[in-house]
Amino acid sequence: MTWPRHLVPLVATVLLFAAVPTGAVERPGAGAGPTEVEVGLYLVDVVSIDDATQTMEVDFALLAHWKDPRLAARAGTTIPVGEAWAPNFQVIGDAGLRLVRPEEVRVGEGGEVEYVQRYVGKLAHRIDVTDFPFDEQDFTLAVATPLETPADIAMVEYDGGTGQSGDLSVVGWVVEPGRWMRAPYRFPPTGEEFPGAAYTFRAKRERGYYLWKVIVPLSLVVFMSWAVFWIDPANSGSQISVAVTSVLTLIAYRFVIGGMVPPVSYLTRMDAFVLGASLLVFFVLAEAVWTGRLAAEGHEARAVRIDRWCRIVFPTAFVVLVVYAFAL
Repeated sequence: MTWPRHLVPLVATVLLFAAVPTGAVERPGAGAGPTEVEVGLYLVDVVSIDDATQTMEVDFALLAHWKDPRLAARAGTTIPVGEAWAPNFQVIGDAGLRLVRPEEVRVGEGGEVEYVQRYVGKLAHRIDVTDFPFDEQDFTLAVATPLETPADIAMVEYDGGTGQSGDLSVVGWVVEPGRWMRAPYRFPPTGEEFPGAAYTFRAKRERGYYLWKVIVPLSLVVFMSWAVFWIDPANSGSQISVAVTSVLTLIAYRFVIGGMVPPVSYLTRMDAFVLGASLLVFFVLAEAVWTGRLAAEGHEARAVRIDRWCRIVFPTAFVVLVVYAFAL
């Protein structure tokens, strides 16, 4: 069986610690119900979102707080994780994150314990690009504790520790404010459930780039192919030359657009537009060959009538294509 890439760190953690005796550093309040752990997730920055690889490069902080009266005597000190109990946080969808801060906890008065970690790197995310390039996507920063169960830990929101920066680096997206949520993680092979928390936010793709650098130029290529209908059918060489040039230009654009999204099996809105435009231009080429043949056989008047009808039919078909691809 091949494991999904973003589950490998979590699976490795579960297997690594499965044989470790529990109780070496017992959680506070064991036997008296789950330990309440306040968890905050703060989105510091979104550097980039890569649709083709379905990853995003992020910078975020994890803040956790709980009470351990056993550490009251060590107030004001910093303790490495491992010498005191701490939740074993794992980031879901880790695709190359690195830890920026040392793994340690700070102890306050009365045994108030705080853990702060910052992660920088790539996270895997799943997207539905059906509405590309006019889509909106939901993204999630999620953590789970694979060494505890919901009976051991109760995660609640860390008041003041959740949110996001107002100045993000990502280009081509507008990121809306997110929200914290309790998100237990279910381990697929065994069905086990682990405590978890998540910060979800929505990002809207900015449409200007695709409108002015893809859709408008492609439309101009289609318009250029219609020049065939104003060229004398007797001059079929010129007609076919214009149509073939338009077809090749559209094919080149198709390769460029193909690298913007993952290789999905369904058509996106942009795919529908490009495919429809390609078919229209192909039919222009077919019409040029047909009318050129008619003119060569002495039916030039009929060929001219066909060209005149096409001056109406093809623009109408293009309007229908635009409505179908981007409005319905």
